[in-house]
This record gives sequence, structure tokens and C-alpha cells, in this order.
Amino acid sequence: QELQEALNKLDRKVKELEARDQINQLLLTIQTPKKALSTILEAVQGALGVERVVILLSDTSGEKLEPATGAGVLSPGDLASSETLRGISAPWLEEAKVAAYRAFREGRVISGEGPSGRCSAAVPILRLGEAVGAVIVQNPFSGRTLAEEDVERLANLMAIAAIAVSDAWLYGDSEQWKTMMKNAGNLLPSSGTGL
Repeated sequence: QELQEALNKLDRKVKELEARDQINQLLLTIQTPKKALSTILEAVQGALGVERVVILLSDTSGEKLEPATGAGVLSPGDLASSETLRGISAPWLEEAKVAAYRAFREGRVISGEGPSGRCSAAVPILRLGEAVGAVIVQNPFSGRTLAEEDVERLANLMAIAAIAVSDAWLYGDSEQWKTMMKNAGNLLPSSGTGL
């Protein structure tokens, strides 16, 4: 019995380290926001063995959270885009958004059972103490509860993920800026006008 518990604990630690490595790889390369979020989803599901993960990110005003991507949204293993998530009208998603917003605003983990009876955890995605989003995890298909150590692992992963998400946004912004400047340059009169 003790040996099995030790093996299970070791297995969970290995999965957490693999997830950290996946997210750390994002920090070593330039990624698009979509690729960064996809990698984070995969890492969280792999590390925690959760069935549903939804990432919500701050809008440009910093006041509202928007669903960015999700896994296990409609069925086990599915992936959902932000457009798909915006089109879903389900009580679990509304509960998740409320919990995510609280975690985002308060900068702390919100975990427990919601009104629908689903056990979930909402963890803020913090970069230098500033919330850039939140992640929700649930096990809606099996009903397996989330252990406190799972929630702690998720918070640790989100600390790294926040940097990857911010870096991906900066990369996306710089690419848009380059395109805008190139297009503006094409609108200017050709050289030789004496300007």
C-alpha cells in the first residue's frame, strides 16, 4: 500500500516536471499566442490528468475575461477555439466564468464545488503580480475531485505559463506592428521626391 502511494506520488511529480518542461520550451522560442495556449492546455491536462481545461484571457481593457481556448469542453479530449467557447451556452461554462473572474480579480485560487455540483478550480494567470487571465479545470465526465496538491501544481504551472502567454502576445503585437509599418511604407510616395 505504501509502495503504491509512493509510486503514484512519483508519477504525479514526473508528469508535473514534463508539463513544466513543455511550458519552459515555449520560453526558449518565439511562439504565436495560439501555439502557446495549445501547449499550455496539453501540459495542464497531462500534468493533472483533468478532463476539462478552459483558459480565459484579459481583453484589451483589462476589465473583462474572454474565453481563449479549451479542452474537454463538449466531450473528453476535444479542443475548442475561442469562437466555439463564445457560442456555448451551458451552466457549467457560466459557473466557470464567474469563478475565473473572481480568481482574476482577487489574484487567488478559487476552488470547490459550484452550484451545479461540479468540483473545479480557477487559478489566476499572474505575470509580475498582474493578472493576465485565469484557467479553469474540472473533471465533469468522471466526477473525480481535485486534490489540493493538484490545485497547487496548477498554480505553479500557471506562474510559468503567464510568462509564455505574455511573450506570445508581445510577439504577436510586434508582428502586427511590422506589418502595419510595412503597409504604411507602401503608401508613401517613392523616393526621389526630394523629401
